[in-house]
Amino acid sequence: MRYAKRFGLVYFLLAVVVGVAAGTTINLVGGGGRSRSPWSQWKPSAPAELRPKEIANRVATAYRLRNGRRLVDVVTGDPFQSVITEVATPAIGAGFGRETPVYDPSRMRMFVLCGQGKNCSVPGTPSVERTLLLHREAVELALYTFKYVDTDGVVEFLPGTASTRPNLAFFFRRSEVRPFLSHPLRSTLPQALRSRSAERVDRLALTHMYRFELQQAQAGGGLLLLDRG
Repeated sequence: MRYAKRFGLVYFLLAVVVGVAAGTTINLVGGGGRSRSPWSQWKPSAPAELRPKEIANRVATAYRLRNGRRLVDVVTGDPFQSVITEVATPAIGAGFGRETPVYDPSRMRMFVLCGQGKNCSVPGTPSVERTLLLHREAVELALYTFKYVDTDGVVEFLPGTASTRPNLAFFFRRSEVRPFLSHPLRSTLPQALRSRSAERVDRLALTHMYRFELQQAQAGGGLLLLDRG
C-alpha cells in the first residue's frame, strides 16, 4: 500500500488502545428563513455503511498544498470502534471521575487527519494560512458526516509535528452543530481564508479542540480521554 509507512502512525494510535485494553455552538450563519438551495452541491452516493470513507476521501481531495498534494489524508474505519469502548470529556483540570461525561463510541465516527511527514505532520513551514485551512477541512468533514451519516459525534485526530506525536483532536457533537445542517454548506464555509467568516469557522474548530490520551477503561477496553486542560 502506497501510504503504508505513513499510516503506521495511524495504527499506532489504535495499537496504544489495544495495549491498554489487554462546547458551545458558535453562530456562523445569518438570519432569515431556511434557504431552498441544496445543503451541498455534492453528497455521498455509497451505501450508509460506506459513506464515512466516501466523505473522508471527498473532503481530503478538496484540500491541497501549493505543490498540489493533499493537505492531509483522512483515514476512518471499524478498527476504532473495536478498540475504543468509551469516550470521556472531563472538566478542565478535574481529571476523570464519577461526574465525567462518558459517551458511547459506537454512536460516533472517528477520523485520523494524517499529513505526509513524520508523525503525520504536514511537510513544509507551518503558517497561519495552513492552520486555518486544516481547521476548515476538519469542520467541513464533521458537517458532511453529520449531514449524511447517522451519528451522534465526530472525533478527528489531528496531525502531530516532526518532533511530536499527535496529541490533539476535535470532538463535535450533533447537538452542537445542528444549526449548520439547516443552511447550505457554502454559507458556513467561506472560500477566503482571511475573512470574518473564516475566523468564525476557526473559532468553531478551536472551541471543540481537546488533548487526547488513550487509557484503559475501568470495565476493560480502551478509554479515549479528551481533555481541555
